[in-house]
Amino acid sequence: MSFHFVFGDIMYHKTIFKDAQWIMPSMDTDSAIFRKKFTYEGSGKAMINITGLGYFLLYINGKKVSDDLFTPAYSDYHPRDTSKFRYPIYDTMNHRIYCLRYDIAKYLDIGENCIGIMLGSGFYNQTKRMGEGNVTYGRIKLCFWIDLGYNQVISDQSVLFKQGFIKTSNLFFGEEHDYTDFDYKWNTISANMDGWCNSIICPVPQSSFHIQTFNSDRIIKKIKPKLIDRKDGCLLYDAGINITGYPIIECKEKNQTVIVECSERIDKDKNLDFTSIGGYKGQKGTMKYITDGILNQYHPIFTWQGFRYFTVTDNAKCDICHVVHTDAAVTSSFSCNSRILNWYYKAYVQSQLTNLHGCVPSDCPHRERLGYTGDGQLCCKSAMYCLDVKNIYKKWLDDISDCQDIESGHIQHTAPFNGGGGGPAGWGGAIVIVPYEYYMHYSDLSVLIKFFPKMILYFSYMESRCENGLVVREEEKGWCLGEWCTPGPTYIPESFVNTAIYIKLLMIAKDIAVLLKKQTESSYIQNLIDSHSKAFVNAYMSNLEHCFIFGTQGADAFAYDVGLGNNKTLEGIKRRYESLLTYDTGIFGTYILNRVLFENGLSDLAFSLLTNKKTSSFYNMMKSGATTLWERWDGDSNNHPMFGSSVRFLFEYILGIRQTKDSSGFDSIIIAPQKIEGLYKAKGHITCRYGKISVSYDTIEQSRDFVIEVPNDVMALFKYENYEILLKCGKNTISCKGGTNAGYY
Repeated sequence: MSFHFVFGDIMYHKTIFKDAQWIMPSMDTDSAIFRKKFTYEGSGKAMINITGLGYFLLYINGKKVSDDLFTPAYSDYHPRDTSKFRYPIYDTMNHRIYCLRYDIAKYLDIGENCIGIMLGSGFYNQTKRMGEGNVTYGRIKLCFWIDLGYNQVISDQSVLFKQGFIKTSNLFFGEEHDYTDFDYKWNTISANMDGWCNSIICPVPQSSFHIQTFNSDRIIKKIKPKLIDRKDGCLLYDAGINITGYPIIECKEKNQTVIVECSERIDKDKNLDFTSIGGYKGQKGTMKYITDGILNQYHPIFTWQGFRYFTVTDNAKCDICHVVHTDAAVTSSFSCNSRILNWYYKAYVQSQLTNLHGCVPSDCPHRERLGYTGDGQLCCKSAMYCLDVKNIYKKWLDDISDCQDIESGHIQHTAPFNGGGGGPAGWGGAIVIVPYEYYMHYSDLSVLIKFFPKMILYFSYMESRCENGLVVREEEKGWCLGEWCTPGPTYIPESFVNTAIYIKLLMIAKDIAVLLKKQTESSYIQNLIDSHSKAFVNAYMSNLEHCFIFGTQGADAFAYDVGLGNNKTLEGIKRRYESLLTYDTGIFGTYILNRVLFENGLSDLAFSLLTNKKTSSFYNMMKSGATTLWERWDGDSNNHPMFGSSVRFLFEYILGIRQTKDSSGFDSIIIAPQKIEGLYKAKGHITCRYGKISVSYDTIEQSRDFVIEVPNDVMALFKYENYEILLKCGKNTISCKGGTNAGYY
């Protein structure tokens, strides 16, 4: 650790917290409550900068200051012991801690006041986790600075603490609350002071400190569950849809032990099935409440659960469930005459929303809860089309940047880094894909300027992972995944998948280099594209068959997507999937196959695959009663957004909303819906920085009628078969009949 780094930490800290000190309980605990009294003279000014690691709730004079939940947003907080991870970690990463700023003047009284803080472990102090185990950053801690204008109030040793009603708190395993003799006035000036102790001072974390300006988690809505069974002393409820949040438990009796357990699914005998949430390794999100007859409603404080079904011991009941996730508005719509595609769009939106916590797009909201870079980069464009995620992905970009080794350029498989496995290109490639898609969608050039050097550093790492031009390994004793979650065994080698994806990343980076006028880097990247493409063809292409690895599991699509192969390769893709009429692909292949089909005039086939009714299908998920997407075609995790990557094509090819070449931020678009057999009507919209872009069409006899709305300042061209019409801003109505250009009216 260098002196410069520590000095920088102190500077960062003083910018936000001035003379405040970091404090923590003198005992090792999952949760604690803190309080400090202070005097306010009525200056009219009272601002607080505060953070608590892992999560905190802030009270002034007994009143909760904000409806923010699970704050601060989690991050790579500071350096820690990484020896407990599944495989060795030697990388040197960047770190940041987020802090919240609130105006608290309206909560203050003239004279004596009390600040109260409830603190829980969150991601920070994880000593019990499925898979990765103990990955703690250390004991829970906090820091705050109150600016009263004429005076300041700071965290220091005078802040008192004790354990509250939360006896155990674990993000993955649940919480235990004991309300017996709990003083509900703990955060007021009239609290019972028995058992309170002085906090202890701890060092300033080696990190940079930032005010959190992006979306927090909140209670998004409330839904009423349905009681569906009573047995074995428990009530079984169905929330009706797979959600994240928690049941609100009602119990008016004293000295009751209420147990709540949640799961995504039930078995045929209506027992909770915990398999998909980690139950096969003993992980269950169990809540235990010991009641005192005073508080009548109970719920977890520092964790959420991913569930549809739950049981409550029959000494209590549940009338309401709170849906909790990062606050992100749905800014799109989609429907058509295909029931499967309508379900697919809705299921993806529900999956993505419930996998947004702490402004991190996670793989699942229960078993792992990690920001996997593979899943995240695949779905980022779908998320941008469907949801207001500009600030969310801006934050996640910082997470990706932080998890890059500052020397080698290696990208961790999760951001923030919290363990988990993946591969060098499909996962690490998030350092290229996410900034690029962010720029394309929001036209924020600063993101590309910031990330382009990081891309070049990442490419140097990838070159060190190559043999004979192929990407063949990642870290020693680490994972080197290629394709993931194919139906049955995976036949295409990891080196094939990673090399193909690497070439695609290089092609995107080449476009970025040209955009940024980086001629030297552009030439360097082109040389890499040429050398790896040659090696890829030499290793995997059959000149006789014009195919790659027999065309299995989308192999030809991987190759064709990066300009390798020829027309016969495309014909082979068409023949194979017209014969199969289902997916044999996984996390990357499904997305790439659909992209190749849509981009190369095979939209009929892409539509047939998206709506197929075989086992490896979205229909199979829908038929099984799923309300969110699955990790595998046959189940496993029942809330995994990764297969939602192809939702983008509903907007780009079925509605036909695409940006023209060299456009970003939807300055210039083309509306070119594909004519697809079996698809005769569709409607929907996206929201860009200029406003709503909407397309609807219906087919009546020999006429296809379009209604298209274009916001001001957007150049838009309509193309359909032999029609080509420059659209006006506002509403355009176009009737296409018998191949004759009917124009718009």
